[in-house]
Amino acid sequence: MLENKDFVVDVLDSLLEHVAVIDQQGTIVTINRAWLEFSVANGGAKTTSGLVGANYFTVCADAEQDGCTDAPIVAAAIRGVLDQKLVNFDFEYTCDSPAEHRWFNMHVTPLSGLQRGAVVLHENVTERKLAEQAIRESEERFSAFFEHAMFGMATTSLEKGWLLVNPALCSILGYPREDLVTKTWAELTHPDDLAADVANFERLLDGSSDHY
Repeated sequence: MLENKDFVVDVLDSLLEHVAVIDQQGTIVTINRAWLEFSVANGGAKTTSGLVGANYFTVCADAEQDGCTDAPIVAAAIRGVLDQKLVNFDFEYTCDSPAEHRWFNMHVTPLSGLQRGAVVLHENVTERKLAEQAIRESEERFSAFFEHAMFGMATTSLEKGWLLVNPALCSILGYPREDLVTKTWAELTHPDDLAADVANFERLLDGSSDHY
C-alpha cells in the first residue's frame, strides 16, 4: 500500500502542471512539487505544510478581496464540480508576476472512486499565448501591407482560383473584389501566355521551382 502511495506521489511530482487535490469541503489535502515551487517563486507559502490544509474557497475569497474579479467564478465552478452539478471546469486566466505577463489554464475534475473531492490543475500557457499573439500581430501587419500595397497582390488556390486579392490588383484587372474571387487567374490570362503560366505554376506545386 505504501509503495502505491509513493508511486502516486512520484507521478504527481513529475508533472509540470501545478496540481492540488481538494476534499468535498474544499480543503487542500495534497499538492505536487510544481504547486509548491510556484508558491515559493511567487512569495507564497514555502513549505507543503503551509499549503496543505488551507481551504481553496478561502483562498478564492481572499483573492476576491484583493480585486480578482474571476475568483467568485472559480469558486462557484469548483463547488459545482464537488456537488456533481458540473462534469468538469476549464478556465483561462492571467496571473502576472513583476517580471512578465502570464496566462494559465485551470482544469477541475472530480475525483474518481468512492472518495469525494476534486483535482485542481493549473497549466502555464504563457508560451502558447505569446506565440498566438505573435502570429496575430504578424497577420495584422501582413494584412495592412497587403491591403495598402501599391502593386497587385493575391493568394490563389491549387485550382488557380483567387483566394485573397488586394485593391491594387482589382484596379489593375478592372474587377471588384467580389467578382474577381469567383474567377480563376487562368480565365484572365492572355491565351498566348497561358501555357507557359500554367507550366510554371505546376512546377511550383511539384516543388521543382520556388518562384517564377
